[in-house]
Amino acid sequence: MGKPAGALLALVVTLAVPRLITGLGYVDEETNWTASAGRVALLFALGAFMLWLAPFGLYGIAQSLVHVFRTADLHETVPPLLATLLVWEVALFDVFRGAYDGVPFGVRVAFILGAPLTVTAVAMWELRRLRTRHGITLRAALLR
Repeated sequence: MGKPAGALLALVVTLAVPRLITGLGYVDEETNWTASAGRVALLFALGAFMLWLAPFGLYGIAQSLVHVFRTADLHETVPPLLATLLVWEVALFDVFRGAYDGVPFGVRVAFILGAPLTVTAVAMWELRRLRTRHGITLRAALLR
């Protein structure tokens, strides 16, 4: 449990720190970096800090792929089912949030439904291949 938690923590910190630096108002698009020697030093310090964080982010991504996202270790049918569930959840979130309001209706439908339909088709194909080639079914996963 320690390695997956550490990997996720490294990943979250690496992705959150740059956003916190800009979100808290320390840096914005109107920051004049050449106004003083202190600001130039701050710029180099932030750059060095970001370079220092990069290996932790890459480590977190790699460890998350190895430990956290290995849902096939639970059962072979979990990855396609989980991918389908998550992509439809994001699509529903986009519908209720009003994403893509400025685009025409047909394009909006293509944007919102394109990914879920594609992922669902690939997941169904994967489930079919698991059933026909390996005899692994969803009923067996549910112990029926």
